[in-house]
Amino acid sequence: MAEVSLEFIQSQLQSIQTQLRDIKSTVDLDRRNARSMYDNLAAEMTRGLSEVNSRIDAQAELIDDRFNHLVELSDNRFNHLAQLIDDRFNHLVELVSNK
Repeated sequence: MAEVSLEFIQSQLQSIQTQLRDIKSTVDLDRRNARSMYDNLAAEMTRGLSEVNSRIDAQAELIDDRFNHLVELSDNRFNHLAQLIDDRFNHLVELVSNK
């Protein structure tokens, strides 16, 4: 059976240590990058949600204004119609009372 040299084992262990340091360094860099990406995504989502909220508020205000305008138009037309009916009724009362 062939003997394994201590120098060979030592060089293999040093190689493994170097690889582990590289892996640790890569993991640390990935962790920092992931945190930065997460923070950027969170900020982007916050901006997006703020924009959506602003648009919703603007649309709600527009709809409210239009609804109020329709209510005002309906009230005006109803009042006008009520006045016409009242005038016609008064005219009929005059016609009947003059006979």
